[in-house]
This record gives sequence, C-alpha cells and structure tokens, in this order.
Amino acid sequence: MKATAMGLVTLILSALVILAVAALVHSPSGVQPPSHVRPPSTATTSGAKLKSAKIVFDTPAEDDKDADTKISVTLFTKEKGKYKRIVASKNDFDGDTDYEAPSRHEKELDIQGEITRAQVGGLRVVIEIQPMGLDTWIFSYKVQLNFDDGTTLERAADSVKLKEDDRKHERTY
Repeated sequence: MKATAMGLVTLILSALVILAVAALVHSPSGVQPPSHVRPPSTATTSGAKLKSAKIVFDTPAEDDKDADTKISVTLFTKEKGKYKRIVASKNDFDGDTDYEAPSRHEKELDIQGEITRAQVGGLRVVIEIQPMGLDTWIFSYKVQLNFDDGTTLERAADSVKLKEDDRKHERTY
C-alpha cells in the first residue's frame, strides 16, 4: 500500500511540475529562456530577409597583410544545386591599409539583391588577394549574416594563408 501511495504522489508531483513549466513558458509574464538559447522558429526564420553582412579578419602575431595588397570577398549560396548565387561581396578593398600583426579589421559587405534565410542553403566563402609583389598573410576570419528577425548566421576559419602565388581561399560550409 505504501509503494502505491508513493507512486501516486510521485505521479501527481510530476504532473504539477509539467503544468507549472508549461504555464511559465506560455505565459506572457512567464520566464523565458534567453533568445540566444531558444532556437528561432522556422516560421519567422525561413522568410527573414538578410539585412547586413560583414567579415572580421584577425591577423595573429605572424605574417601580416602589406598595405598595398587589395582584398576581395564574395559569399555564395546554392542555386539549383550549385554555389553560384552571390549573397554579399566587397571587391578590391584595403589596398592602402596594412593589417599589422596582431590586428583585427571588420568590413561590411555589400548585399547582392534580396535574399531570405531559407535561400541560404549552405555558404561558400571566397577570399582573394591582389598583392603588389611579395606578401604572405596568415589570418583567421568570421563571416556574419544578420537577418531582420534578429537571427544571425556565422561561419569562421582559422589559419588561412594567402600569398603572391596562392591568392585564393575558398571554403564551403
């Protein structure tokens, strides 16, 4: 009899906890988990429009980018199964800026047309340099796409090495 009563009490307490948690989550005054913990709903995320894109370069205490080396960045997404749709880009920039070691440089990219989160089916990052002579640049980068529903898509790579005879980095995520 004691085991049955204990089981019944445990069952009732479990049900009360479930109901209390459900009331908190669905109540407008209830405690919600922070937005970075909650996965965005697919209803709002899939139609969310890209509002900004940027790349952040971190040059560690190794080889820096010379001031006369230009950079071009292009972000592609899939269209009909191939990475050919340009999401955002910026061409021939910072050809007058030395990326000293160590340093951080952030650049806004130009969005190419209207694109939604649902249309970003994978991402290919292409970074190219146009050095004037000899230049070896070792860096890490982070690409960030910001959508109008508050969601963000980030992709990153470490220890990328570009130089005068190896000018192009390409990575698919």
